[in-house]
Amino acid sequence: MEGNGEPADRYGTVVGLNLAASRGELTLQSADPNVHAQPIVLSDDASVDRWVRRHVRTSHHISGTYTMGPDTDADALVDEFGRVRGVDNLRVADPSIMHDCVRANTNFTVIMIGERIADFMR
Repeated sequence: MEGNGEPADRYGTVVGLNLAASRGELTLQSADPNVHAQPIVLSDDASVDRWVRRHVRTSHHISGTYTMGPDTDADALVDEFGRVRGVDNLRVADPSIMHDCVRANTNFTVIMIGERIADFMR
């Protein structure tokens, strides 16, 4: 319902790219950037820009910036217990130690990471 008591006449779709690693192809109808796949109201660059600014939003969960791994992994900056290599008495217990973002709400995963690393510290 709209604020005035009238039923809402708009619907929306949310599309989320949870793991940006896939295969496929995207082909163009024409090499001419003025050729559109179908006649639409977004007939010029200015109207496309306005539509994108009004409708497109971002959402992301930062992860994998400080990855965990065994001593044999030269790219891993923390060990399997969250200890930062080369720094005494420092651990990381957040999504930065994950190799990829989970395909679900990261909150539960981060809570589990924190709980598990806290267990290691006991």
